[in-house]
Amino acid sequence: MPHATRLLSAALVSATLLTGCARTIVVEPQETSYDPNDVTAQLDFWHELPGRSAITNDEGIHGIILMINGTDETGSYENRLAFLETNGWLPKGLGDEASNVAMQRGTLASILTRAMDIEGGVMMRLTDKSPRYAYRELVYMNLMPEGSEQMVLDGLDYVGVISKCEDHMRREAAKARAQAAPVDNDAVETAPASE
Repeated sequence: MPHATRLLSAALVSATLLTGCARTIVVEPQETSYDPNDVTAQLDFWHELPGRSAITNDEGIHGIILMINGTDETGSYENRLAFLETNGWLPKGLGDEASNVAMQRGTLASILTRAMDIEGGVMMRLTDKSPRYAYRELVYMNLMPEGSEQMVLDGLDYVGVISKCEDHMRREAAKARAQAAPVDNDAVETAPASE
């Protein structure tokens, strides 16, 4: 191999190693700071998501808060991060990321497992619901599509995950109500005692 080719190859490898894996920045994120009482703006938010090639951290967190609370009164990305931290849903390192950085599947999974009180397996508990193991748990539960925790979420996948999580929460709430319901002893037939 000629010396110039080796130098060029070494320079390309060095440049790749120095830049690392760059995170995707979404140039035109959706509006998330609309009036929480504006139903049309909220519908527009959900309607526009499936066509997006990437969801930002801000959009992803806004959608989670809407899913859990029905409304998002935080008004800004910084306030959303504070809301996550107050509720114990903030994954390590997310507070250092910009609002327009594309959300990774592991980040979404880590927030969701905290917000939905999903205990998960041993590794998820040992790693404090790290993105890697939270993502694996939600894939196992069929709440997220297979792939890697570092993959960026597109809008269609995001809406699908939120929809499946809402269904999961409804099922769990129904189970809890059924278990808490008092048994009507008058309605229960007893077998006659054998003679």
